[in-house]
Amino acid sequence: MRIDICNLSKAFDSAGRALNGIDMSIADGELVALLGPSGSGKTTLLRAIAGLETPDSGEILFDGENVASRDVRDRNVGFVFQSYALFKTMTVQENVGFGLSVRPRATRPPKAEIAARARELLRLVQLDGLEDRTPAQLSGGQRQRVALARALAIDPGVLLLDEPFGALDAKVRKELRGWLRDLHDRTGHTTVFVTHDQEEALELADRVAVINRGRLEQIATPAELYGAPATPFICEFLGSVNAFDVTAEGGRALWRGHALPLPAPCPAGAARLFVRAHELAALRPGSAQPGIPGSVEGVRLSGSHVRLDIRAAWGGPLLEAEVPILDFDSHPWKRGDAAVAAILAFRAF
Repeated sequence: MRIDICNLSKAFDSAGRALNGIDMSIADGELVALLGPSGSGKTTLLRAIAGLETPDSGEILFDGENVASRDVRDRNVGFVFQSYALFKTMTVQENVGFGLSVRPRATRPPKAEIAARARELLRLVQLDGLEDRTPAQLSGGQRQRVALARALAIDPGVLLLDEPFGALDAKVRKELRGWLRDLHDRTGHTTVFVTHDQEEALELADRVAVINRGRLEQIATPAELYGAPATPFICEFLGSVNAFDVTAEGGRALWRGHALPLPAPCPAGAARLFVRAHELAALRPGSAQPGIPGSVEGVRLSGSHVRLDIRAAWGGPLLEAEVPILDFDSHPWKRGDAAVAAILAFRAF
């Protein structure tokens, strides 16, 4: 099912709008992440699509039909809550079949058919054999799979997930990310999920919609979003980034009164330059490559990389550079070492 959101707005009080003129389209069968900081409006947008929030203005089109004023029961959406919202006194199989069992009598399948559908979905989410357990007898990851199976039981046109892995530990989150992507590819549902986890959004989604203060900053593929961010907010929000406020004149970009060695020309006038941590090389003094002289004030291990905090010789905020762990092992850095921070790439706004 295709979803088109047109000039959607929603306010809860006079303090400001939770949604402010959102325009975006989601293709049939696409997996889209709504990404943004807390309070940005991403969950409100998801709930508006579901019918759990009524927008003040705008349209929500399902395959060209406006459903903005339609009741949640009439939208054919499957919704998965962060808290799972499973019924504690029901078995796993009863939880999965619940949406079918409460349909009006005229459209309610026979009990045997509901049970068969539940068992089929439990096999799909790799929980076959656990039909008779209760939610209390399952792990967090298993409960989330039950919640997904329950949402799929009604054969929804749209699958909506609100922070689906937010209550899980890091290892389980990573495992379920790959599983959810595989499940989406097999079922083909149009899927929208909310997350504040950048890695989760970039790894899982076909496209990511970045929401900030009720506005859509950009919707793009993960590669486009990371490589060609449309706004300064996206630059600062995605990944570790260094910001330089410069004034460019005569082919030079001046930062804190000093010429900033750049690999390409900077637009004339005042600008803010963004350099991701992996685009800032940490070099030893005497290197042929020009850079910002300074010293190392911090050394932090971060998985496959080591992050160095470098203070420029002329002051200013700490600069963050990433060094591959193998390079660090062969040529380690320590606090107090003299360093040159060389800018390999930048984005200017």
